[in-house]
Amino acid sequence: MEPVFEKGYPSYEAVNDIYDTTEIRLQDQDMLTTLHNVARIMEAADNPLGFELRKIADRFSDLTNKAHNRKHWTGRE
Repeated sequence: MEPVFEKGYPSYEAVNDIYDTTEIRLQDQDMLTTLHNVARIMEAADNPLGFELRKIADRFSDLTNKAHNRKHWTGRE
């Protein structure tokens, strides 16, 4: 049976969350910024790979947002 917490106490999930993703989120944001910056530079130089790199950066952004907001890795929340 799941414990009941009084108002003011942390949630069950917060108490039992053994994964602190703060550092991972910062690393992901740094990588995403770098990907977008490189894509912008390549597009400004008329390099066709800039568009492809931007698509990769956008997909990486979607994946990291989903990963950091997940309850389980199964996708069956």
